[in-house]
Amino acid sequence: MAEPGKPEVAFPTAPMPPRRAAPPAEKVMEEGKAPPLFIRVDKYKEIIVNLQRLKSYALSLRDALDALDDIEKELKTGIELTQKALDDFNAIISLLDAKLIRLTGGEEEGAEVEAPEHMDNYIKNVYDQIQKIRDDLKTISS
Repeated sequence: MAEPGKPEVAFPTAPMPPRRAAPPAEKVMEEGKAPPLFIRVDKYKEIIVNLQRLKSYALSLRDALDALDDIEKELKTGIELTQKALDDFNAIISLLDAKLIRLTGGEEEGAEVEAPEHMDNYIKNVYDQIQKIRDDLKTISS
C-alpha cells in the first residue's frame, strides 16, 4: 500500500530476459563488423605519417610520369626533325645523282657541288637537340 500523497508503484510480474554478454573484441574484429573503440595514439600518428608518405610518393610518381611524357614528346619531335632532315638529304643526293648522270664527257667532272648552307645549319640544330635529349635522359636516370 502506498502512503498518502505518493503514487503507487507497480513492479512487473514477468521476469526480465537475461542479458547477453558482449562478444570479445577479437571476435568482432575477425568478423569485420565494427572497428575497435580505441586506437592507440602512437599507432594513429604512425598511420597519418604513412598516409602523408603515400601522398608524397604519389605526387613524385606523377611528376616523374609528366617528365617522361615531356621527354617522349621531345623525342618524337627530334625523330620527326631527323626524318625531315633525312628526306632533305635524300632529295639533295637525288639532285646530285641526276646532275651527275646528265654530265656528258669530262667537261664538268672536276666541279664540286656543295650542300646548301641552310642544310648544314639544320643538321647542326638536329644534332644539338639530340645531345640535349641525351643529357636530359642521363639526369633523369641518375
